[in-house]
Amino acid sequence: MARSISHLIYLFSSVYLVHGYVLDVDFSDSMIVAVDDSPVLVELYYESFCPGCRAFINTMLYPAFDKLRDSGIMKIAIYPYGNAHESKNPDGTWKFDCQHGEPECVGNMLEVCIMKHLNWDTDMYLPVISCMEGADDPVASAKGCISALSSISYDAVKKCASGKEGNKLEHAMGAKTESLDPAHNYVPWIVINGEHTDDLQTRAQTNLVSLVCQEYQGKKPIECSNIQAVKSASKIEPAWANWV
Repeated sequence: MARSISHLIYLFSSVYLVHGYVLDVDFSDSMIVAVDDSPVLVELYYESFCPGCRAFINTMLYPAFDKLRDSGIMKIAIYPYGNAHESKNPDGTWKFDCQHGEPECVGNMLEVCIMKHLNWDTDMYLPVISCMEGADDPVASAKGCISALSSISYDAVKKCASGKEGNKLEHAMGAKTESLDPAHNYVPWIVINGEHTDDLQTRAQTNLVSLVCQEYQGKKPIECSNIQAVKSASKIEPAWANWV
């Protein structure tokens, strides 16, 4: 997985926001209602130091986003919390206990602060987070990835992550994760259009582009032609929730 920050920054330097649309065509005597061509929603529940999560982001999620960015058929949401646990402090803030130790808690909060400071815009935050997750150390790489791939200040993100803002944001990620139905029992946990099944998880981890193209109900874009197999899919291993 080891790659230099400069190489990662090159890979993530040009990304565009994926949009979806619905088209109704009105003729004088009849209404033709288009097939639902809403984008496929891919949601990822993960934790920043989980090897399988990092592999999924870098071998499946980001490449799919990059390939389909102009097609309008995919929308992405990510939630950095994973298998963490939380307890409330006397002052109302939250204490987090993360599966891969304190560095993972820091990584989770850095990433949710990046998302917030980039206005929850997938087009803006996903290249930065992908850069971090593809480096040797997501926390150590944060400054370089943020500086090179966004317009926000690393110091502002660091302040967010170490303060009440990041604590509140990470609690929201935890609440979202704990509201899953069915409840997650490992990460990466992948939800497609609001649904998680073993079959969808396997297909997403095997070839996410293929899954999105199959699930998309509108006219298939050219990006869905000649989809190649992903050789690195076997590297995605789960981190189980029952680690305590």
